[in-house]
Amino acid sequence: MSYVRRPHIDRSGKSPELSSPSTSSSNKAALAAETREGPDGMLEEGGEHALLARLLETMGRESLSEQTLDSVLRVYCTHVQPSFAAPWQRLQQISSTSSGFVIEGRRIITNAHSVEYGSIIQIRKRGCDIKWVAELLAYGPECDLAVLTVRDEAFWEDLYPLAFGELPALLDDVSVVGYPVGGESLSVTAGVVSRIELQEYAQGGETLLAIQIDAAINSGNSGGPVINDQDKLVGVAFQSLSSHDTENIGYVIPVDILLHFLADIERHGQYTGFCRLGVKFQPMESPALRRHKALSPGASGVLITRVDPLAPAHGLLRKGDVLMGVDGISLANDGTIPFRKGERVELHYYFSQLFQGDTVQLQIWREGITQDIAVPAYIYKLAVRPHLNNEMPSYFMVGGMVFTVLSHPFLLSNLGETYAPETDADVRLLSLIQSPLQEPEQQLVVLSEVLEHSVNLGYELFHRQHLTRFNGEEIRNLAHLVSLVDACREGEMVFEFDRGEILVLDAGAAHKATQEVASTHGIPASRSTNLVAPEGGTHAPPTSTVAAEDAKMKAKKSIAPPKEAVRTSTASQ
Repeated sequence: MSYVRRPHIDRSGKSPELSSPSTSSSNKAALAAETREGPDGMLEEGGEHALLARLLETMGRESLSEQTLDSVLRVYCTHVQPSFAAPWQRLQQISSTSSGFVIEGRRIITNAHSVEYGSIIQIRKRGCDIKWVAELLAYGPECDLAVLTVRDEAFWEDLYPLAFGELPALLDDVSVVGYPVGGESLSVTAGVVSRIELQEYAQGGETLLAIQIDAAINSGNSGGPVINDQDKLVGVAFQSLSSHDTENIGYVIPVDILLHFLADIERHGQYTGFCRLGVKFQPMESPALRRHKALSPGASGVLITRVDPLAPAHGLLRKGDVLMGVDGISLANDGTIPFRKGERVELHYYFSQLFQGDTVQLQIWREGITQDIAVPAYIYKLAVRPHLNNEMPSYFMVGGMVFTVLSHPFLLSNLGETYAPETDADVRLLSLIQSPLQEPEQQLVVLSEVLEHSVNLGYELFHRQHLTRFNGEEIRNLAHLVSLVDACREGEMVFEFDRGEILVLDAGAAHKATQEVASTHGIPASRSTNLVAPEGGTHAPPTSTVAAEDAKMKAKKSIAPPKEAVRTSTASQ
């Protein structure tokens, strides 16, 4: 089956009319109150069908079919996450429950955060007392989706895949089906589509299309299907908005994002990510700015302010170009394009529906001339990784100094969810989080902490410092640092940091102290397994994990400034 679906772009000015609501607000409020009558706030299995029938009859639709309800599963996961304070260790294991559902090909869809760092994943069918062990097939942190399967043939008896529907319209009725906290049986919550626009996904930090609904999405709902009035899948529950002045705001991954995720896996054998053009731009809503660029009356577009060094657009587009359109679609001065009738969407949506290697035709205004340029889309990469794709963090320890790679999980572990800086060095690290990669193998190496030893006396207050040079040579990545340190067996080791500080050790004494520090602190090795030297070698090859991801096309929270209202993913832990 082909999963490719073109973006919902209004090219002609004509779009399907928006659906009318089939249930009044007063009826929905009454139904919501009715579903809360149970002692645990959930629909209990015994009285499920009568209550569902009453609810759905009032909504003007037939009951969800038994087949649909049976396709919704409960997901159990034991998570063993790494410690970023001590990257050679894992944290105490925790357990969570969430939801999932069956699609064709004997596959199960759930959220990526539901199975992140899962040591064991189990699935339970509706009304069944058996849990089956599941296997993770694909993991997409940016879109917060994962694919599982169960190898036991008996599991698939009487299970049928959900059918895919279309992207819903505003005011469409939907049902959130899953296993939220508060009970053990299946729960169904009715809601209405209240907004469709780009939102930041809490799990991977990517900005993608999302559906906002007025049905509560609670812990445990994560990964559950959102069904329309035709009994078809229109999205996946994944996060909610937490704030003292909001309630019943839930977010759904649209079916289009799910289909793109599946098509990506089908095309490449694994998840690769979502595309971008690879530019930063400034809106041109100011008439003075448009006059400055000598735009023709009635012309519109955005001003390109940066082209990412690794983007295919680099060398084709320039700083100062005005981007006016893409594939025949006019771009407004605020950076939006037509979406559906009465709706507009940010340009990024169009590129997020493409695949790496797809080519777009851009219309630009350069030095008073309109030009058409063909530019390939690409998978955008930041120098500070938003996630580690279920991998353990890389680390290297010499003379008690622990180095690692700057990432969002590292910052989250050290600074907390609000990323509150404690030192000037922390501020410097935070300033780097939106920086694009400057070269394929680039990593930002940080001194995480200094484990005290006589060899490093005087440096015990150094921590969370961005390392830029070793013995005068610029550091490309952590493996490069390892190779330089391993080769320095005598004389001085001089570590230079971005704020100008230097840290000097005696090379011979530092190497000797490394094993003593490791023994004292229970560190099994001076470096992570991906940095271990080949047999007979002296150091790890200077190839970063970023480059390895490119070569293998492996799965790829840019964190926005702290907000009063925080979107949270909703696995139950």
